[in-house]
Amino acid sequence: MKKVDEIVKYHIAYNEQGILDFCLIQEGLVTVKKQQQEDLAVLELNGIELLKFHFQSLVKPLANHIVVSDVDNTVYVYQYGKLLKSIHGYSLSEIPYSQTEVVLSQRISRGVYKKSVYNIVEDEIKEAAISDFRHGDNSFFINYEASLIKSFSLIHNKIEWELDISDSLQKEDDRIIRVIGVFEKILWISSTKALWAIDTVTGSLHYEIRNPHIIQYQSGRFDYFRGQDAQLDVDRGLLYGFEHETYYELDLQTCTLTYWVYTVECKAITAFAPHLYKKSYKEDLIYYLDNIYGTVAVFNRHDKAFEWHYAFPEGSCNGILNDIQVFNNKLYVLDNGGTLHIFEKDTTG
Repeated sequence: MKKVDEIVKYHIAYNEQGILDFCLIQEGLVTVKKQQQEDLAVLELNGIELLKFHFQSLVKPLANHIVVSDVDNTVYVYQYGKLLKSIHGYSLSEIPYSQTEVVLSQRISRGVYKKSVYNIVEDEIKEAAISDFRHGDNSFFINYEASLIKSFSLIHNKIEWELDISDSLQKEDDRIIRVIGVFEKILWISSTKALWAIDTVTGSLHYEIRNPHIIQYQSGRFDYFRGQDAQLDVDRGLLYGFEHETYYELDLQTCTLTYWVYTVECKAITAFAPHLYKKSYKEDLIYYLDNIYGTVAVFNRHDKAFEWHYAFPEGSCNGILNDIQVFNNKLYVLDNGGTLHIFEKDTTG
C-alpha cells in the first residue's frame, strides 16, 4: 500500500502576509490586504487593486461577484473587476442568502435593525424579516414572512437545503416566531400556534407539536402549545419556559410535555409572566418582569417554586418596566423612562 505522501505532493507556490480575508470566485483570487502605512485595507482581485477602505466584512462565495462592506456602513459590489454599485447605510452579513443574494442590515435605533435581501443580478433590495442562527458548521436562515428555512454549510460554502413550512401553518396568523436551538441534530423553531422540529442534516420536518396544549392564563387556556420563548437545556434534554401562570418542560427525547400551573401564586404576588421577552434565564432561575403590575419575579425551575419577588411602589419607577438582566449576583431592571434599578442578591446566608 502506498503512503499518502507518495500519491499526491504539494509544494508552496508563494505566500503573502498581511491578508485579512480571502475568497475564490470564477474570476480568481480575491484578497483583503492590510495596508501597512495607512489605517486602511486593500481589496484586490488577482493582485490588482480594486478599493482602499476600512474593511468590515467579505461575502463568500458569490459565483462571479465580490461583495464587501466597510465600517462606515457602505456595501460595495464588484463584477469582472469593476464596481457595479455602492450601497450606503447598510452593514453586511458574510454569509450569502443565495448565489445571487446577500443579507443587508440597516440600524433603526439602538439594538433595532431592519433586514433586507439584496439581489445582485436584479439590483433590487427587498425588506425581509430574516435572521440567521449559527450552529456548528451550519448557519440557518429563517425568513419569517415566507415561512422559509435554509441551511448554509460554512464548510462547503453552499445552501444545503431549504424547507418551506407555509403549507403546514394552519391559520393566517400562524407564523414563525423564533429559533430556539439545536439538540441532537434537530433544529427547534416556535411558531405562533405550534412547535417545529427539523432535521439539520436533511431539512425534513420531524415533529409538529400542537398538543398537549394546556397553558393557563388569567381568563382561560390556550388551545395550542407554541413554546414561544422556550429555552434549551442541553444537559437535561429539555425545552422549558414560563408563560403567564404556567411553567412547562418538554422532554426532547419523548416529546412529552409536563406543566405546572401557578395561578394562585401569581395572583398572590401580582406577577404574571409575559409570553415573549422581558425575561432572563440563568441556570435554574427564571427572572421575569410583569410590566402591567410593575413586579419583578424569580422562579426556581429546580424547586418548582418562586424564590423572590418585588413590587415597585407607586411612583418609584418611570413608566413601565422594559428590560431585565442578571450579572454577578446583581439584578438590573430598566424602565422606559430611562431609570436603571439595581438589586443585589444577599449571599451572606
